[in-house]
Amino acid sequence: MNMRIGANPSPIEAVEAGRRLDLAGVSVIAIPLTRWRAMRRAGQTDAAAPRLGGLVIDGQRFALVLAPGAAPQARAASPIAALSARELQIARAIAEGMSDKEVARSLGISEYTVREHVRRVFHKLNLSKRTALVALLMEVGRAA
Repeated sequence: MNMRIGANPSPIEAVEAGRRLDLAGVSVIAIPLTRWRAMRRAGQTDAAAPRLGGLVIDGQRFALVLAPGAAPQARAASPIAALSARELQIARAIAEGMSDKEVARSLGISEYTVREHVRRVFHKLNLSKRTALVALLMEVGRAA
């Protein structure tokens, strides 16, 4: 039985009864964290259904795991995927601290072309500063 948080019976009653919860469109089961850890140590957890997160209700901690039969959500595509190969090449050069002039010289293109690529990168990624671009590239690098 799927339940939405906030529906009757209360979420804590659903968790205590071991029923499925629907969180942001994903069916999950909340297992007391100590029980989930014991199950994991004993090899009783399904490798295809890893812990998705945690939940604390009235001071009790629960592990949220994908409910049996529920399809895992696809990972959100990286915003970097929207960039062309050349735009990504220029974005990486900027992240390394190169100026537009240095990027242009290293790639054999004009400074104007570099600025246009930078403008399109900022537009596609909804950024306005080079530091934000560097931070985004660092974050994507850690996630990869």
